[in-house]
Amino acid sequence: MILKNIKINKASGSRLFSSLRTPLEVLPMGHILTDVDVVLLKQFGIETIATAVEERGDLDFKVALGVFAAKLTGDNVSYYVNDDGICKILSNAKGLFESSIDRVNKFNLLSKDLILNIVKPYTEVNKGEVIAELELTAPLFSSEKLDEILLKLSGNVDLISVALVPVKKVGIIYVNYYNDNIEIKYFTNVFKGLVTDLSGLGLKFSKEYNSDYDSDLVADRIEKSLKDDNDFIFILSSQKSSYENDVVVTAIKEITDDVVSLSIPQVGFSDFIVAKKRGKQIIKLPCNYATTDMTFVLELIKKVVFSDNITQHDFSRLQTPVINNLEKIGNLKKLNLISSQSSNEEGASKIGAVVLCAGAGKRSGKDKLLLDVDGEPLFMRAVTAALHSKLSPVFVITGHRGAEIEEYLKDVDVNIIYNSEYYGGVRTSINIGLKSMPNVCAGAMIIPADMPNLTREFLDEVVESFDVTQDKQVCMASCKGVKSNPIIWSKSLYNKADIVPENTHMRSVFMEHYDYTTVVDVLDENLLLDVNYSADFSKVLKK
Repeated sequence: MILKNIKINKASGSRLFSSLRTPLEVLPMGHILTDVDVVLLKQFGIETIATAVEERGDLDFKVALGVFAAKLTGDNVSYYVNDDGICKILSNAKGLFESSIDRVNKFNLLSKDLILNIVKPYTEVNKGEVIAELELTAPLFSSEKLDEILLKLSGNVDLISVALVPVKKVGIIYVNYYNDNIEIKYFTNVFKGLVTDLSGLGLKFSKEYNSDYDSDLVADRIEKSLKDDNDFIFILSSQKSSYENDVVVTAIKEITDDVVSLSIPQVGFSDFIVAKKRGKQIIKLPCNYATTDMTFVLELIKKVVFSDNITQHDFSRLQTPVINNLEKIGNLKKLNLISSQSSNEEGASKIGAVVLCAGAGKRSGKDKLLLDVDGEPLFMRAVTAALHSKLSPVFVITGHRGAEIEEYLKDVDVNIIYNSEYYGGVRTSINIGLKSMPNVCAGAMIIPADMPNLTREFLDEVVESFDVTQDKQVCMASCKGVKSNPIIWSKSLYNKADIVPENTHMRSVFMEHYDYTTVVDVLDENLLLDVNYSADFSKVLKK
C-alpha cells in the first residue's frame, strides 16, 4: 500500500485512507470514490484527500481483520468487522474471559497498523458482551506481512477465549498464632473478602480446617484437605511467611510436589505463595489480605485458579491498554457474527512442543545454536518447523546465551522459559518445559534445537502417529534402524521423558516403554541431522 495525498479533481476511482464526511453521509475507510462522491466533496470545500494505492498482494482491511480474528479467537467467541476498521470480538457464553496481557502487549508490537485491546483477563462476562477490539488502521494490508504475523502467532494457544466455569471445591486452612478473638475476626474478614473477590469463578468453599502454628500440623491439614478432594486450598495466617524457615513455608515444601512461587516482589504482600500437589493448587494468602489493596494479588489468584497449568513464568506485571467497561451488543441476530472454531478437530490429539535451546554445545566447539544459516540462527530452523506444524503450544527453553536467543524470538508468540539450571543437563530443560505444558495436551514433542533440517511435514507425520486413546505412548523417529529425536511422550510419562541419545539401545527408559513405542521411519538421514560436531555444519540443508 502506498499513501498518497491527491487533488480532489483527480480522486475518482481512488480508495480512501480514512473515513470522510460529506453533506449527505460518511464515506467509510477503504471506500472507492465515484464521480458523484467527488462532486459532493468539492461542494463541501474538500480540495485534497488521503488515498491508499493498492500494491500487488494487498488485502482489503475487512479480509485481513477476519483472518487475524480467526487466528486470535478460541472457544465460545464470535466476531464481526465494522466498516470503520474495527473488529468487535464478543463472548458467546457466560463464563470467564481468558487472555494474557503479556501476549497482547507483544501482539501490539507486531505492526503499527494493528491494535488489540482486551477486557481484563479473568473478567466474568456474559453472552453478547464485547471482550476485545481489534483495529486495522489502514484500508489495505500486505498479504506477505499477514502471513509473517500469523506464523509468529502459531506457537501458542488461542489468545482470546471464554471458558465455561465448572464448580470447583475449595478448602480453607486457618493457621492460628494468637488464638484470640482479634485473630478470629481477622480470619472472618479475610474469608468474606475472598468469597466476594472470587465470586463468579465457580468456587465452592466447602470445608474449613484449623491448625496451630506448627509446621507438622499445617502439613497435616494440607494433606487432609487434599484427601477431601478439594481442587484449591487457601492458607490463611496472621503471620508473614516470607522467610525460608517459616512454619507455613516449611509445611508447603514438605507436602507439595512443586512450589511455583515462594514470594513476589511487591511491597506489602511479598508472602504470596503458590504450590501444586497432585494437580491441586495451594495458595498462601498474604497476611494483610484484608487490610491492603489486593488488586494485583487478586489478578494473580484468578490466574492461578483458572489457569490450566500455572508456572513461575505466568507471574508477570506487564501492562497493556484494556477495555474498562463491558459493552453489550444488542440485536446479535442481525449481525454477521463469525464463531471461532477450535483448531483441534474432535477426537484428534493435541500435542505441544518443547524446543531445547539451553545447552552450551561443548562438543561442537562453538555456540552452534547461533550459527548463521541462510541469514538466521541455526536454532530458529527447529523453532520455525514447530511453528508451521500442528504442534501447539510451543515452549522454547533457553539457558546459555539466553538473552541473545530470546532477542530473535521477541516478535514470535511462543512461550519462552529461561532455565537458570541449564548447566545441570538437558533433563532440567525437559522438566521445566513439561511442567509448563497445559493439561489439555495429550502429550509433548521434545525437539533439540540443533536439528536444523526438520520439516513441518515430518513433525506433522510424527504427531499423526500418536494415538490419543492410549494412556501411555512414545512416538519417535528412526532411520535405518537407529532411533532418533524428535520424540513425543504422552502426558502420563512426563516424569520419564528424555531425548534420544546416540546409545538409545543402552538406555533403560526406552527399553521400559518398548511395548507402546511407535516408530516413524525416515529414509533421508539428513532430515534427522543433529549438529553435534564442527563437521556436521556442512550437512545443514539450504532452504
